[in-house]
Amino acid sequence: MPAGGSARRGSSYRLPPEPTALRARRADGRLEAFAVSIATALSIFAIAIVVLLVVNASDPSKSAAEARSSGSGRLTLSPTSGQAGTAAIVAGTNFAQGSVQLAWDGGDGGMPALTIGSSGSFQASFVVPAGAAAGSHSVSAHAVGTATPVRTIATVSFTVTPATQSGGAGSLGDQIVEATPDPSSQGMVEATQYVATAGGAVTSLSIYLDASNQATSFSLGLYSDAGGVPDALLAQGSRPSAQNGAWNTVTINATTITSGAAYWIARLGTSGGDLVTRVNLSVANADRVDVRPLSSLATTFSVGASYPHVTSMYAGNAAASVVGPTPTPAATPTQTLKPAPTFVPTPTTAPTTAPTTAPTTAPTPAPTPTAPPTGAFTCTEVNGFSQTGNIWSLQLSPNTGFESVVDGTRYQARIVDGGAIWKWADPTFSGWSGNATSPCDANSLVPDRVVVDVTESFWIGDPCGSHTFDDCSAGSDTSVARVAQDVRNVVATIRSKYPSVRQIVLMPLVGGPPGGGQCLIAGHPIRAIQNSPLIAQAISQVANGGDILATPQWGVRDCNDFYDDGQYVGHLSPYNDAKSRIGQMIGWWFAARP
Repeated sequence: MPAGGSARRGSSYRLPPEPTALRARRADGRLEAFAVSIATALSIFAIAIVVLLVVNASDPSKSAAEARSSGSGRLTLSPTSGQAGTAAIVAGTNFAQGSVQLAWDGGDGGMPALTIGSSGSFQASFVVPAGAAAGSHSVSAHAVGTATPVRTIATVSFTVTPATQSGGAGSLGDQIVEATPDPSSQGMVEATQYVATAGGAVTSLSIYLDASNQATSFSLGLYSDAGGVPDALLAQGSRPSAQNGAWNTVTINATTITSGAAYWIARLGTSGGDLVTRVNLSVANADRVDVRPLSSLATTFSVGASYPHVTSMYAGNAAASVVGPTPTPAATPTQTLKPAPTFVPTPTTAPTTAPTTAPTTAPTPAPTPTAPPTGAFTCTEVNGFSQTGNIWSLQLSPNTGFESVVDGTRYQARIVDGGAIWKWADPTFSGWSGNATSPCDANSLVPDRVVVDVTESFWIGDPCGSHTFDDCSAGSDTSVARVAQDVRNVVATIRSKYPSVRQIVLMPLVGGPPGGGQCLIAGHPIRAIQNSPLIAQAISQVANGGDILATPQWGVRDCNDFYDDGQYVGHLSPYNDAKSRIGQMIGWWFAARP
């Protein structure tokens, strides 16, 4: 066989190789198809993102809610500048629901605490601190809680402008003869706050004395302001005699005051009885008493109870004499009741007055006014509830509260936890049975004076049952009128139990700090702060200034005087000196009326 044939049987057939250019063109085609697929997918994804953004942007409620949930609040001020003492309004938007505290230069003192609702907005007012220096200051809102450091939500600036200062005479106070007589007990220092309307020197202090004034000598003093309360005595003067129904003036060392700054003019009757001036209760100037009974003005003020009103007193440059004008005599009211600090509710929904129902106890007519009793009382019984025990300082050893100030041999107590006034109005209430605590040395079973510390078991003005720990077993009516009827009923019950009683003293429970507003303890408002001024209103409908007497409406120094007991009804703190200080403050008032 030929050699070529042998070679073909042992081999296979192969195609000729593909040209290099053709292979490259096929690879490029496959890459182009892949790139087109990727580009198409990316385009579809981008279109979807744009559609979602457009939908979200067209839903303002959703974007606002997201802004609020992130806590990105915004503050605005009106006005944005002014002198110290200027009243300003702060408005907030886009806040998350919860509790916030406003602050001036990072400090909470004197600034409102707020509860933010679902709208995410609020409006509140504050006063630029009297001692604020000229320049830029911050107003901020921070979250209320235990986080450290405190989380600031929003900040806005306020510019304090320099106070105008003149080289002439200063002007401070109220030169109007107001309409309402107002007594301050002998030995009680009472001071009213004013903002100077002109800067310069003052060399005299003047007070208008009502025709019913009993004081035969008195002192007047000018105090500085520190955070909204009287502080250091700047100047003082005294008179050994008084003329009723006229302006009375004392000279003081020339003292320079600054326009726009706050000062306090204090009064003290030193002999003869109550120092009675004139006031306007509708103008809520700050007014504070010193907790100590004094025979002369102290160099520093020990701040006690608050009675906002404006008093007919002023600082100027008058001669030390009795000066005019002679006013038209005012009608003397049956009772001059100093009002409680103005209540500024936490800006949530406004309280709704509950439907009126008849009191459980038959209505009792208001007692007929009688002349004030004369002579010291032999046995005073104090009836109340848990906060009364705080004031009496039953838990303290030694007792440094109320009973440490008064003559304990002539005071006794009946204190029942939850002892609302409607319960004490019931003659069968358990509080009336058994022996009194720390009984009087004489006449314990027949006391001749009874003090009733008045509280209610619900939030006055709010629907009963709308708050935790509301007790609605006596009816759903939470109005001030219902409280006033409860007070009338307890007066009738006391008279039936103790025919020996010569005077009944009605005392509102201790309320909030100066300046109004709520205190938030662990985010919860305090019932006593809302109820105390409303109870004072109810008491004013019953008290007659004689055999039925009203005390001042007492308040705590600041929110730290309350504490978190899980009920938020107004118990005083065991962690500071609140029980002792407030108990002594009230005790001094009674010590001046033995």
